[in-house]
Amino acid sequence: MMYPMMQKRIYLPVLLFASALLCAQQPQTTLPEAPAPNSGMPPTETVSPEDLDISAARVLENYLAAIGGKDKLAAVKSIAMLATANVQGSVLELWLKKTAQDQFMQDITMMGNVMSRQVLNGNEGYVLVQGQERQLGPEEIARIKEEAVPFPEMYYLKKEGITLLGVESFGEKKAYALKITENKTNYYDVETGLKLREVNKAEIQGQQMTQVLAYYNYDEVAGIYFPMLFVQSTAGQNVEFNVGEILVNEGVTDADFE
Repeated sequence: MMYPMMQKRIYLPVLLFASALLCAQQPQTTLPEAPAPNSGMPPTETVSPEDLDISAARVLENYLAAIGGKDKLAAVKSIAMLATANVQGSVLELWLKKTAQDQFMQDITMMGNVMSRQVLNGNEGYVLVQGQERQLGPEEIARIKEEAVPFPEMYYLKKEGITLLGVESFGEKKAYALKITENKTNYYDVETGLKLREVNKAEIQGQQMTQVLAYYNYDEVAGIYFPMLFVQSTAGQNVEFNVGEILVNEGVTDADFE
């Protein structure tokens, strides 16, 4: 069954190690109208985990079923995605490529110039920012590997320590909050199972920063449902990215990770 397309909006910039996009095939469900892309808005109501009859593993299972099912997702060996955003009148282009072999590449360009590039190829990788290259350290490589797979939730199912924090309400939407790591929390729609947002915390140049990545407008590509809009919110600023192209099991070569 097809999910009805939510009203089209837009998408996000410098997303470090953003998780892969998702998909699904399940009995017909009407997706609630996407809220305005105020991705950083705080929850308006919370429900503690003691009051819920569901586990963290079941929330993840529901999500994987909602985007296509584990069998279909396991057959995905690579994903390539192109998205664009308008930043102060200039077009920002984002290329994201992932494989099931610990390979990850994220390119951000503006007016033909590479603003940043992140690459993971097995047990090594680097970050290139405005011409300055830095090799990734062991902790960074381990962290990126968790997100470099096409569908990180497949990995989360095998990971210990993921905790259901409860239910939080964002406007009319209710979402299960899962603590993935000390610095990462994901939110999954109670009604549809789809991922609504990720909240990542990190220390950047001595300051604690919170980045919110909100997902909208899921649509089908190769039998899998992906969000066609995502919004990155950092330090009170939102950047909206429209997904223009998604390729499943094509458009990716080893040369992309050099």
